[in-house]
Order: sequence, then structure tokens, then C-alpha cells
Amino acid sequence: MKYLKKTYGIVILVLVVSCQIFDKSENRLIKEYYNPKSNMKVIVFEKIGNATVNNSIQASIHGYDYELKNEDIGNVFVADKIEEISQSVDSILMVNWIENETVEFIHPKNIWTFKTEKRFENNVGKVRIEYKSNE
Repeated sequence: MKYLKKTYGIVILVLVVSCQIFDKSENRLIKEYYNPKSNMKVIVFEKIGNATVNNSIQASIHGYDYELKNEDIGNVFVADKIEEISQSVDSILMVNWIENETVEFIHPKNIWTFKTEKRFENNVGKVRIEYKSNE
């Protein structure tokens, strides 16, 4: 009985490790969009999921020289269930700067959004965000 418990424990441990459930997700840069003054940018990226989390499209607003890190999460936009969208991952979220402090995000109507901030402020400036469906 003692060996049976140890065997079950080892099998469960191997399954958990092999499924990579606890892996950190990775970010894949899709595109950076600079405002007209080039002092801020929107970073659009795909956060690669794992066994328990779907891939997602995310966007963050930062200063012009900010570099995307793997631990970053979208500070203004997060959308999940992108596997159900028929278009390329690289074209799911399009960004247009209307002016230095106003940006427009264009995405499919049927995308599942978790975060859609209307305003964002950081040490570089304030930004108003407008959303539009491309369908």
C-alpha cells in the first residue's frame, strides 16, 4: 500500500509537470503604433497561453522607448477567445492615432473583451481611447 501511494504521487507529479500548467506565459509583439508627436506608443501583443489559459490579444500604452516584457499585461485592452476569430492574429486589433491624445482601436464585433479602458494616464501624458467594430 505504501508503494502504491508513492507510485500514484509520482504519476500525478509527472502529469502536472508534463502539462506545463504552471508555465509563465510569453508575449509576442505584434506591432507598435506611435502617436503623431512620437512621445507615446500603443503596443499590441499576443499573450501566449498555456494548458489552463487561452491566447489573448492585449494592448498597452507606454512612453516611446518602452520595451515589452514577458510579464507585461495589457493596461488598456485585453481580448480572449481569439482562436474563434477567422482573421489573422496580427490583424485582430488595429490602432489609429487620431491626434496626440486620442487613439482609436478597431476590432471584430464578436471578440470577447475583458478590458476596454476609455482613458489612460501615465507620466508621459493622458490618452482618450475610442473603440470601433470593423464588422
